[in-house]
Amino acid sequence: MKFLKTILLLTWFASNEAILAQDAVYFRHDFGVSKDDKALPSNFEDNAKLLWRTSLPPGHSTPCACGDAIYLTTFQAEEKELATVALDRETGKLRWRQVAPTKNFEPVHATGSTATSSPACNGKQVFVFFGSYGMLSYDLDGKLLWERKLGPFQDEFGAASSPILVDDKVILNEDHDIDSFLIALDQKSGEVVWKVARSEATRSYSTPFVLERDGKKQILVAGSLQLAAYDPATGEKLWWYSGISRIVDSTPVIHKGMIYVATWTPGGDPGERITMEPFGEAISKFDKNADKMISQEELPKDSPVLDRFFRIDLGGRPQGIKIGKDDQTVYVANYFKNSVQVVDLKSREVKRELLLGSAAEPSLARQGETIFFDARRSLDQWYSCATCHFEGGTNSIQMDTLNDGTPFTSKTVLPLFQLAETGPWTWHGW
Repeated sequence: MKFLKTILLLTWFASNEAILAQDAVYFRHDFGVSKDDKALPSNFEDNAKLLWRTSLPPGHSTPCACGDAIYLTTFQAEEKELATVALDRETGKLRWRQVAPTKNFEPVHATGSTATSSPACNGKQVFVFFGSYGMLSYDLDGKLLWERKLGPFQDEFGAASSPILVDDKVILNEDHDIDSFLIALDQKSGEVVWKVARSEATRSYSTPFVLERDGKKQILVAGSLQLAAYDPATGEKLWWYSGISRIVDSTPVIHKGMIYVATWTPGGDPGERITMEPFGEAISKFDKNADKMISQEELPKDSPVLDRFFRIDLGGRPQGIKIGKDDQTVYVANYFKNSVQVVDLKSREVKRELLLGSAAEPSLARQGETIFFDARRSLDQWYSCATCHFEGGTNSIQMDTLNDGTPFTSKTVLPLFQLAETGPWTWHGW
């Protein structure tokens, strides 16, 4: 089908005066909760009181209803056009359509869309963001006021977070495989007010939201493993809570002084969750060869953890991989080991190791880098530091390193940039 997105308007809205008196509108600005006492429409059958219906090209953005207009974004794959569309709120007729000036489009999931971010409107301007181009601002008649090119980003699923409006700024969060950031643009000019790196964040797609606390506003971002609050005026990171899932899609909500964050990770569904003894107890019970590790072979056959042993421990730092012609043999180039490892997928074992030369005497910098990529050094001995900080940096942020024996105490964590100058300390700050 050429037209997949349909906008319907049912008899639900209040008076025109109430509609025109709206404040700034953006994705989830009201946390999805209606402030009036009118019931949501439930009858979508042919006999419903339909005011209008308008067919549009496909897109995943949520319509932004502001004043007497509705704004949304679309993508036409055949024509290769990303567009911003304005509809008359009373009649559903097209007011204007503006195409983003790009012919390069970011990759997205098979069920995704390059028109995913939802527009925002302050009553005078419309703000739209496309991961394939950047931020654009139009007046209410569709005239381009300014543009700020951003992206494309390293992310196979594309960009999805939507811009929000705080005071005189447009706030946008972009968490991807590398170079994640939170940015504030001036609404009138599009100039960068501030931009802060989120080096601890990897791909996530949640839209920021505003928390009013003690009479002051805070921007909350739910991202990879962490919920964090920022000062809207400066971008300063105010506080954070660690412990949520690795990838965050949904936008949190606030209700009666509580923040609710819904995230998901593989294995977290009811009936799929597993528990295991504390690591110290598990070692004493299962570590048959006394190497202070638990291998797949050492676990009992009915252990629920067995299903999670889908990784193959190679050690060192694997950097390149090639699948053999038999689809069972894998050749892995290992940087630290200075070798090519021959791995059998069926047995999940390293069958051979082809040395490429003798290993050099490790420097302090190399020793620190080795620790950075060694999962056995982590709290759960499963993820290495590089799992989250794959670019090697932390911006020397304050955080709790947990496994240094002093939990709940923050200390400065050293970056791995210019390693030779960080000795004798390691990345953990020990």
